[in-house]
Amino acid sequence: MKSRTYAIIMLILWLLVFCSNLISIYKTNLLKKKNEILIQDNERLELDLSAKENEFYELSLELKTTEKALADVANKLEKAEEDNKEILHFDYVGTFDCTAYCCEKYAHICGTGSGKTASGAPVTPDVSVAVGDLEMFPYGTIIYIEDVGIRVVQDTGSFKPNKIDVAVDTHKHAKNWEGQGKHKVWIIEEVK
Repeated sequence: MKSRTYAIIMLILWLLVFCSNLISIYKTNLLKKKNEILIQDNERLELDLSAKENEFYELSLELKTTEKALADVANKLEKAEEDNKEILHFDYVGTFDCTAYCCEKYAHICGTGSGKTASGAPVTPDVSVAVGDLEMFPYGTIIYIEDVGIRVVQDTGSFKPNKIDVAVDTHKHAKNWEGQGKHKVWIIEEVK
């Protein structure tokens, strides 16, 4: 009887050790899987970060280009003022219905959310405008909108030719934009 009890105890101990080893193997495999998932998530986050860094770099290059263009215009204006010459011509083109659209990067009523205009330039609040008539206002045309300011035609939309859509920062701002309504518009051209 003692040998039978001893054999049962040994079998139970062996089963406990075996089960303990199985649990240990299961835990090790589970930790490996969790580690693999963490590595994949980290790689995905690094790719996302890299894409955002590239986007930021492109925008900073475009900003530098815009800043240089503005500095060139300021220098020309300063020189023209010194020489007492007119270098800009304002051509009145009429009264336009002005509304606003936002630069937020998600698809909604304001646009695709891509962050790019139809001309390929980034949508820039207080700079970009969309027009309905690209023959009158080709991309790159600089306009002055009464009570709004100087803007650059960089976008188009599926709306009437006598409408201008001004880019603002947020959707909330676009819905409540204080400039909405009719405004006189001039095309600004450099005198050669």
